[in-house]
Amino acid sequence: RDRYQRRSFLGALSAQGSLALEMARDMVEDPRWFVVRNGVSLLGEAGGEEAVSHLTGPLANSDARVRRETVLALAKVGGADAEQLLLGMLDDSEPEVRAMVCRAVGTLRVQKALRPLLQILEKDQDEDVQVECLQALGKLGDPGAVPLIEKRGLGGLFSRPGKDVRIAAYRALAGIGTPHARKLLEKAANDSDAGVRAVVQGLLD
Repeated sequence: RDRYQRRSFLGALSAQGSLALEMARDMVEDPRWFVVRNGVSLLGEAGGEEAVSHLTGPLANSDARVRRETVLALAKVGGADAEQLLLGMLDDSEPEVRAMVCRAVGTLRVQKALRPLLQILEKDQDEDVQVECLQALGKLGDPGAVPLIEKRGLGGLFSRPGKDVRIAAYRALAGIGTPHARKLLEKAANDSDAGVRAVVQGLLD
């Protein structure tokens, strides 16, 4: 039940090579959600790209914790097949899963995720999802995302996103680095929130 102990056990198992993979394949077929989650984690640590086929089933698990762990495992495994599965999870019903998928496609720099991420930024109301989506767009670095980041991430006179969303938007703009993005950062150096000003100044420096 202790997550630190669980991670220690998983670390010991992952060192067992092919035996660990064999065990993990059995674990993801177990009816208990927590056993499946552990099996998925093991596949992510030691499975390599050949583990992707065994991670497909857990993506449809009814427990969001399993799906979230599977997304994390796919991000560790990487490869074209893992990227394709991640793209299909961007519309998951649970915000915590969608947020993790945004983080995963950003970490892997999945260029095909650009349009879905822009749609998420436009429509998704969950703040954690917006933050991860913005960070992913910054890692992709496509200049075409700047207008929507400005609109949804920074807001206007009568609608202002939360502090975490705004900071993520500025980080994304810094990652993209167009002249207009730079102007937005320079303007934000005078933001009314001291925390935002500090982050923006660091980005400008």
